[in-house]
Amino acid sequence: MFSQNEEDGLLIYVFALVGTTSKYLVDIGCRSALGSNSANLLLNHGWQGLLVDADRDAVAELRHFYRLHPDTWMLPPTVLYERVTPTNVNDLVRSGDPPDEIDLLSLDIDGIDYWVWDALDIVRPRVIVVEAQVIWDADRAVTVPNDRGFEPIYRDGFAIYSGASVAAFDRLAERKGYALVGTNRLGYNLFFVRRDILPATLRSIEPRDVTSLPFPRAARSRYLEEISHMPWVDV
Repeated sequence: MFSQNEEDGLLIYVFALVGTTSKYLVDIGCRSALGSNSANLLLNHGWQGLLVDADRDAVAELRHFYRLHPDTWMLPPTVLYERVTPTNVNDLVRSGDPPDEIDLLSLDIDGIDYWVWDALDIVRPRVIVVEAQVIWDADRAVTVPNDRGFEPIYRDGFAIYSGASVAAFDRLAERKGYALVGTNRLGYNLFFVRRDILPATLRSIEPRDVTSLPFPRAARSRYLEEISHMPWVDV
């Protein structure tokens, strides 16, 4: 419907299994409605939420879009223009007046995503979707440095120096009480479910199940040599 790939359908599937409580979401790095992990839920399934992005024009466009759309004009989501960091992420989420339990966090800022999720502690979403750096293999748990002014490097429209590896996010998720349950077809959007609500119908998977997919293998072959000498932090 709206997501970049098949994330809309995957989210509906996951929530059909784990259920919802508040139907409230937080989308950090929301960009536009087209390509969004949250738009389908907001427009077609009655969700509410907080959207945050560091692109002023994208934020203005989103506010206009949700304010005029017939499904959200009476109660549009909150859309904030802000560069999210580990220092301000909790205050930003708090400013959206979230319920005690939120159902979804989508995190994709092509930057210090690992450190932002690590710092977020005022909510424990039922489901989390994060974009991983799939160029690294399953044995490397690394992230870019925790630098507020970090700028990603792109090649062919793909952020080759940004974010954190699949293994890094998997370790962070384990520490926070989440299980990796799947990815999009290309492997770079990771889906985590909180372990206390993990149903028997969803099994956890390993980083190697992700990094062995065709797109991560192709990306590793093409870009690993270029990024391997750049600053990375083992976690």
